[in-house]
Amino acid sequence: MTDHPESQRDDLAYFNSKLKLCGLLVMMLAMVATCWFCTRLPGTPERVAGWIGVVFFGLGLIVIPARFRQTNIPQIEFTAEGIHEHLQGFGFISWDDINDIFVWRTQNVRILCLNTVHQDHYVSRLSPVRQKAAQANLAVGASAITLNFSGLTPGLAEAIQFCEAMGFEVAYR
Repeated sequence: MTDHPESQRDDLAYFNSKLKLCGLLVMMLAMVATCWFCTRLPGTPERVAGWIGVVFFGLGLIVIPARFRQTNIPQIEFTAEGIHEHLQGFGFISWDDINDIFVWRTQNVRILCLNTVHQDHYVSRLSPVRQKAAQANLAVGASAITLNFSGLTPGLAEAIQFCEAMGFEVAYR
């Protein structure tokens, strides 16, 4: 990181996108239907996999509609002071505490990763399940602190521009 300039940069707030959430909801419905079809196949492994899929994607049918109620609440905010993350529970992360920012790609999803001076402090704020996920992220080459913009508007490109305006070089890994 270079010293971040004292700019008059406007804050950048990310909200749940109704359009993206509708797309995710349709995809979840299609996956539940596909998995339901698998439960009707003759083999035991196919039926077991089908039921696992019905449960997994069925949970998405609960989570996504709940996110529709949060479309007016900022989920992630970029300000001159730092990043306010409300989705996972990291909370406020000061620009002064961030060492490195990079974009990590897993399958077709690009995720903004933050390496911080006090990484354990932020991870300790998470639920035990999310703490294990943070450790798994580290094991596969990401960072413990990740920001996923799926279902949010605006997109990742605007976050990268904001970080660069704050003096960071954002690498792609």
